[in-house]
Amino acid sequence: MTQTSIQIQTELKKELDCFKEHPRETYNDTIQKLIYIVKNVESNPKLSKQTLKEIERARKRINSGQYFGSEQIKAKLGI
Repeated sequence: MTQTSIQIQTELKKELDCFKEHPRETYNDTIQKLIYIVKNVESNPKLSKQTLKEIERARKRINSGQYFGSEQIKAKLGI
């Protein structure tokens, strides 16, 4: 994958940080997620509202610590 650097204002970086679902999520992943949401909103507004609600619900769950780490998932799957 080819990579490039971009310059953004500090305030925009802070706003992007708010969209991260976990601290180690890359800005690339965060931006891809936002682009997906915008495209979805344009093509299917009703579905998009539900998607945004689900993302917000998932974000709250993750922020409150209600998620499985990779080691827990591996143990659960017997890997």
